[in-house]
Amino acid sequence: MFMAIVHTNDKITPIQKFFHLRASLSDEPASCIKNLEATANNYEYAWKTLISRYRNEKLLIQSHVKGICELSDVKENSSSSLRQFSDALRGHMSALEALKQQPSNWGPLLTHIICTKLDAITLSEWEMKSPKNEISKVEDLVLFLDARSQVLEAIESSKNISKIVDLGYENKNENRKNKFGKNNNITTSLVSTSEIKCYACDLSHTIYKCPSFLSLTVAERIKRVNVLGLCKVCLRKHEVKRCLSQNNCYKCHKAHNTLLHLIMPQKYNAKNSDEASNKQAANTSTSAHAFSVDNENVLLSTAVVRAIGKCTISVLCGSSGGSRA
Repeated sequence: MFMAIVHTNDKITPIQKFFHLRASLSDEPASCIKNLEATANNYEYAWKTLISRYRNEKLLIQSHVKGICELSDVKENSSSSLRQFSDALRGHMSALEALKQQPSNWGPLLTHIICTKLDAITLSEWEMKSPKNEISKVEDLVLFLDARSQVLEAIESSKNISKIVDLGYENKNENRKNKFGKNNNITTSLVSTSEIKCYACDLSHTIYKCPSFLSLTVAERIKRVNVLGLCKVCLRKHEVKRCLSQNNCYKCHKAHNTLLHLIMPQKYNAKNSDEASNKQAANTSTSAHAFSVDNENVLLSTAVVRAIGKCTISVLCGSSGGSRA
């Protein structure tokens, strides 16, 4: 890269190339030219020094061959491990080709070295796809490794998505359980509190079973409920204005508790009373009995009358009288 961008660039002066060279070096190579002054002539000297020391093609070839032989083994069903192995193998082969070597033509030797680094599943897949009666090309094996790593990456990606979805469902269900558990705890605490304490007498029973409350008249119960600030439907205390209980009065089906059902007396109606009297008069029976007392004829009459009071309670009343004939 330095040769393509700087060293062979005619638009850059030698002194500028020297500064670029120093900026591109580090560690031991940088120490080789650190004592040279930044001049145009010293650039050529520094370049030749670095080339003679580090551009040993024999040593570089041996280094890349050793790198291929010492590649890390591929982990089973690991896309990252297989990808790293494939990338490192391609890097060493490209470097050898730059050094005028032909690793693709090394055939059985390089194929054997690569196969000894593969995991059992990948090696089985390769043996199933490779020719049975001849040695495969090294390039075909490298292409297979690239395709194999892509398949493993797709499988791992699908598994990760499934895990994320499953984890989301688990968290949702866990939150729902926690929410329901809290609600159940709150409901249980409220029920327990209402079961052990009466609003009317503070004893351990509900107001529905309170003897002192049940002994009151309906009007007194209504007054007691108003004083205690209880709901007239459920006979409990709650912050919601509208009671959520569906248990209305069993007698009139209105929005109040059955214990607070008040029987209202009907108003007396004169018209209805007259109609009832006329009807009763029609049903009135009169009986006459004639008997002899001291040789005198006596006629007795008996009348039965139904009297209706203000509270719509009817009572049969009888009266009798006599007249001498």
